[in-house]
Amino acid sequence: VIRFDARKYRAVTGKLGVKVDGTIRPVEYHEIRMMADGKELSFPTGKGGEFYLENLPPGTYDATFEHEGRKYGFALKVPESEETIVDLGGFTIE
Repeated sequence: VIRFDARKYRAVTGKLGVKVDGTIRPVEYHEIRMMADGKELSFPTGKGGEFYLENLPPGTYDATFEHEGRKYGFALKVPESEETIVDLGGFTIE
């Protein structure tokens, strides 16, 4: 008998934008920082402000980034889900 221990894989995706002078702009190619399980994590955003994270447990995480010399903060809410990929959709920080 061959035994394979499998771990459930889970990913979170979304798009991040920021409202500057009344205009919504994607947060492209920025480093987002946040705390998870007592550790600081960071993840990049890509074209259009898209982001992708793996194996982040459900919960609410305080995240920050800098854009055009200003620091922004937001709550990244990861819901409970049985889906392999959870799309958080787009959200805008003001």
